[in-house]
Amino acid sequence: MVRHKSFRDYLALRDFIRATSPSDVYYSTAYYKRPEYEMEKKGWMGADLCFDIDADHLETPCKQSHDSWKCVQCGTAGFGNPPEICPACHAKRFEANNWFCKDCLKASKLETLRLLAVLREDFGFQTSDLDVCFSGHRGFHVHVEDKRVIGLDQSARKEIVDYVMGTGIDLKYYGFPQKEAIRGNIRTRFDSDEPGWRGRAARNVHDFLLNLKKEDLKRQGFTASMENVLLNNKEEIANELTEKAELKTYKGLNIRGWERIVYLALKTSGIEIDTVVTVDIHRLIRLPYTLHRKTGFMVVVVPIDRLFDFDPFADAIAFKEGTMKLHVSASQKFEVASYEYGPYKDEDVELPMASAMFLLCKGLAEPL
Repeated sequence: MVRHKSFRDYLALRDFIRATSPSDVYYSTAYYKRPEYEMEKKGWMGADLCFDIDADHLETPCKQSHDSWKCVQCGTAGFGNPPEICPACHAKRFEANNWFCKDCLKASKLETLRLLAVLREDFGFQTSDLDVCFSGHRGFHVHVEDKRVIGLDQSARKEIVDYVMGTGIDLKYYGFPQKEAIRGNIRTRFDSDEPGWRGRAARNVHDFLLNLKKEDLKRQGFTASMENVLLNNKEEIANELTEKAELKTYKGLNIRGWERIVYLALKTSGIEIDTVVTVDIHRLIRLPYTLHRKTGFMVVVVPIDRLFDFDPFADAIAFKEGTMKLHVSASQKFEVASYEYGPYKDEDVELPMASAMFLLCKGLAEPL
């Protein structure tokens, strides 16, 4: 890492990048009096508020087909995200091979749109205060450039993280009694038309109820009696919540059971962000219009009104001319610029430059 550099203008930065040819380029989201000095002498003045949304943090079904992991200690392997501990030897270190596809990027994009809605509707930021960048790999960065957040310390930023993720919600503020109760309906303080978490909670509990499936309840460890109550009465329960802001209790489903259900529904309402990025007041983040070394794609600033239609596999392509001959050791099927390639296994191919660079950056090919 070459750090503690500052540049007077764009041309000086461009010339430095050309001369050094770094694999990745980052800039500081913080503002300093003396940015070229060592950290203790820089003179911190503040920092933008940044969020990182990455497919790594999202549970997408496609991971089971294209992501894999291997235990460093014993070699046990599997698909999807690595477990917390190896099921064979209980070690905690894994080698991960993370691919990405259009489904991954779609999930990241939808999560980014949800975050933008919270920042505008709940925090009152204007669209002009917000910038969105495609990270060049599996997600998006959101930058809040507003003088009201620049001076926030780490504790204040942690409060914002907790709010965005829905961490620490206390149901006593939603109508739930604090003492054990077996009977009696719950007159909630949910209102689907209300702003903030109350409205979000009401909408998500309602949707959670209507979309319940038996296998989902079994996976969450609900008892057979709770399963029967919820599956047999879910439309009635959802209507009671909508019309009366009330959750009915039944034999086999008391208030404590409802607390568990509401918390599960609320868990789906929070935005999945990389908490470390937002809390860090000295954060380095990728510089727009530089390349990501794992893909060869550009870090692209995406206008918010175009985010829904943004396609990284077409709109973040840096190498648009020429072809390259490669020996590909192994590759899954992938798509670049609306064309599909692969799968390949120990073969020589000639590909358009963007696709060739993608395989080279993934470490799956060598130039011939």
